[in-house]
Amino acid sequence: MWDEYDIIVNCTGLSAGQLTGDPSIVPSRGQVMRVDNSSGKHTFAYIDNGTERMPYYIWTPDYTVIGGTKLIGCTDSQVSQNDHDLIIENCRKYFPWLNVVEDRIREEVVGFRPSRPAIRLEEEHICYKGANKWIVHNYGHCAHGIAYSWGSAHVAVELVIDILQRSKL
Repeated sequence: MWDEYDIIVNCTGLSAGQLTGDPSIVPSRGQVMRVDNSSGKHTFAYIDNGTERMPYYIWTPDYTVIGGTKLIGCTDSQVSQNDHDLIIENCRKYFPWLNVVEDRIREEVVGFRPSRPAIRLEEEHICYKGANKWIVHNYGHCAHGIAYSWGSAHVAVELVIDILQRSKL
């Protein structure tokens, strides 16, 4: 694979730890629900309440995602009734206009996000078969991927452009 490319952008999520040997990557359990839309006034809201169960919603044209949890190191893939109840309670408290009721829930899921002490967003130079190669790392966003993705993608593109200009590729 390296023979064909001079630059690889690494946005591998949980696999980044295995791929790069980064021991700081751990899973962060997230539980969310997809509910029928009730309001398209806002697209995204997040309340940092200082806990592992922070209320947020992300409006899409088809449904609204409400959440959620950020349980770092937790690998339980089962939907938790306690988290379910807390998500609904938090959304009713902080986002009453969403009108979250049980019969509007389409789906409830648990997933795992890549967590690390800080996002890894940097370039790495390596020598492969005598040739200069670069990796631009962009991973470890934890529960903030949706919020940080545009900005970190922009920085990753700037790193690639800088590498291209410096190395005259």
